[in-house]
Amino acid sequence: MSIARAFVNNPQVIFADEPTGNLDTKTTFEMMDMITGIARERNQTLIIVTHDTEISQYADCVISIRDGNVESITENEAVLGPGMEPVTKENEETAQAGNEEDINEKD
Repeated sequence: MSIARAFVNNPQVIFADEPTGNLDTKTTFEMMDMITGIARERNQTLIIVTHDTEISQYADCVISIRDGNVESITENEAVLGPGMEPVTKENEETAQAGNEEDINEKD
């Protein structure tokens, strides 16, 4: 419910503190697919705080902090997208075209 509230007003930036902390593995990846997909579709910045290194694979950029100090800043080359597939320019455009077709079919 709180994730839905975060997206409802279409903010430019969404902060998510351990959004999958109490979920099983399957639901965690489904939830990450959903929230990163929505943020990408709406061109929103999604800032996720997590201790789970698998979740960090969904990020374009990972900032590691230890004891209050920035330890490293890493750009992810193979960001995970829906279905745990790396998001590339080519498959992102294909996915967006598919979403537009789905929307047009519903009209």
